[in-house]
Amino acid sequence: MAALLAMILAAPMLAACISDVRRRIIPDWTVLALALVATGNAVFAGTLADAALADVAMGGAIALALGLWAGWFGQWGGGDTNWFGAAGLLAGASGLPLLLLGTTIGGGLFAAVLLALRQ
Repeated sequence: MAALLAMILAAPMLAACISDVRRRIIPDWTVLALALVATGNAVFAGTLADAALADVAMGGAIALALGLWAGWFGQWGGGDTNWFGAAGLLAGASGLPLLLLGTTIGGGLFAAVLLALRQ
């Protein structure tokens, strides 16, 4: 199931990355695609038990709150906030620590590459 999910999300994730690097904008359709796939994954995987549904909803809510907090302090834009909230739906509350770690490492590596290219 994870491989199918990765194939489905490859196009919107790639489009979001390219657009963010080129124009500093994350298109709304990519965020919507991620949120719909995350929700669909919960439905089709049969995880509509109350605990699993609460995990997915809580992951999205916490990630969105963290994104809003980062946006409030000028660290992220609106697209980043929306994207992180949708990614939180996919990860769920139980996967949120891994999502945060991956986001931190990925952002740090991207910043290091940009700094290296400035020299």
